[in-house]
Formats: sequence, structure tokens, C-alpha cells
Amino acid sequence: MTYDLETESHGTIESGFSGAFTQFIRMGEYAFATVHFCHLTKNLASHPDARVGRILAYDESKFCERGDEYVSQLLLMLSAKQYLPKLHRAEIDRQLTQDQGKISIEDDVDMHDEGKFIPVQVHDDRVISLGQYMIGSHRFGRFAFYVAHGGLFGWQDGQKPDFAESTMEAIKDSKNPLFEEVRKELAGL
Repeated sequence: MTYDLETESHGTIESGFSGAFTQFIRMGEYAFATVHFCHLTKNLASHPDARVGRILAYDESKFCERGDEYVSQLLLMLSAKQYLPKLHRAEIDRQLTQDQGKISIEDDVDMHDEGKFIPVQVHDDRVISLGQYMIGSHRFGRFAFYVAHGGLFGWQDGQKPDFAESTMEAIKDSKNPLFEEVRKELAGL
């Protein structure tokens, strides 16, 4: 599902997950491994004085390619599931749940070859830049929580990856002014 992220520098950019494919998120022209984005967010939330960092980014085509592969794999597994004995169907369900938010081992190898580090900088606690995009703190905080939450509907069957749970807690407990507005919103829920 597309998340329309309002930026200070480029207007509204398409962001978010691609349906059930939660291994990568998209932010405009960049794709990030969900786990890497959550680690960045957790670090910023846990360290109020943090002003600079970096994140491994990929061209958005990596996001699209991996999303298409994931959907094809899901369709194959789901179509095969109806013809398999009950025991094998349970194994497919377990595999589908287990893969949420994780990057496969074989993809780990080419991820570093294809990706490039982009700079992250916090400007006066109200704006953060990720590469070419400048995002207001309130909008960044909302988007970061959206990603850690697993999108609009949350993680499948409540199976939050550990990195997502710890990122949401870091945002809720953060003393970093970057997350002040989103903390207030979350406290009001």
C-alpha cells in the first residue's frame, strides 16, 4: 500500500511497503531494507544528540524487482498449497509468516554490492534529510512508526519482528525532539 509522504524538498513522494512485501520500504527514488530503516530510526530515537548518520539505499527498481519476485513466490506457494497434504500446508503458512520483514540470505550478498550509503542529517530538530529528501520531523516520525508498525494493518498475524517492536518502543520513549510530535500523538491514543 502506498504511503504518501510529504517532504519539504520534493512535495509528496510515494513511500511505504508493497502490499505484503515487507522486506523493503520505498521512499521516493530510494528503497531501504526495512530492518535497516528501523535500526536507523531506533538509533535516532535512542540518542537525542544524534545529528548525522547514514543508511544503505538502493535504487527504487530493487524494491520493485524484489516485490514482484515476492508476489510471484507467494502465488506459487498459495496455488501449490491447495494440492498438498495438511502437514505441508501448515509448513507453507509457517514459512510465509517467518519471512516477514527479513531479507533472504542470498539477497544479503548482492545488497551491499548494489546499494550505496546516503547521508542522514537532523537539522534543528524539526527537519531530517535522507539523501535528497528533506522531511519535517512530524512527518518523518509518523512514517517511521508506520514502518515499524508493519504498515497500515500491522504485521501479519501479529508477528512483529524484534527490530520493529524495539523501534516502536524507542520512538514512544524517545527524548529526541525529532520525535516529539509523534510521541504526543501516540500518547493520546
